[in-house]
Amino acid sequence: MTSVTKSASNNILSPNGNSLAVFINTETNQLTLKDINGKTEPISNYLTKFGSFYDTTTQTALGLDTPTPMKFNTTDISNGVSIQDDTKIVVENNGYYNIQFSAQLDRVSGSGVVGIEIWFRKNGTDIPNSTTRVTMTGNTNQSHLVASWNYIAYLTSEDNFQIMWDTPTLNIKLVAEPENTLVPYPAIPSVILTAIRI
Repeated sequence: MTSVTKSASNNILSPNGNSLAVFINTETNQLTLKDINGKTEPISNYLTKFGSFYDTTTQTALGLDTPTPMKFNTTDISNGVSIQDDTKIVVENNGYYNIQFSAQLDRVSGSGVVGIEIWFRKNGTDIPNSTTRVTMTGNTNQSHLVASWNYIAYLTSEDNFQIMWDTPTLNIKLVAEPENTLVPYPAIPSVILTAIRI
């Protein structure tokens, strides 16, 4: 194996004589990497990108059997991933992202068997074959279900990604609950979301 050496100008020389340079960009004040092909990018582009978000409100569908985006009103932590317009996951850097969520479904009135569909949407277009149906049974306050799974999507800085749901009855909601100080346990968000570049 050919060795890699460090030059006097803080470049790392590859076996073919090209160099990998790490320096401070004086215009942006960012630590920057120049690869062996001469492409220059902030080193932060190579670091892990992630975001963790949740919503503290109870969410109701826009109508019967009406596609409704899940909302997120709180950012827990974020580095290169954010929420736009309360519903859209957006990223600063291109790449594959593992998007995971959990939604607290609850029946606030009524009874019977109800199917709720949840799927993913990219740039306003439904992603084919991304829907899962969950079924709720039981009466009011006896029917709780957590929908939770993940999806891997390629996203660019021009894209947005949404989690959609619909229900045939407005009695089904994504329910948030306050902190319980008697039991005790923390508050229950209606939806929790994480997105991590992989």
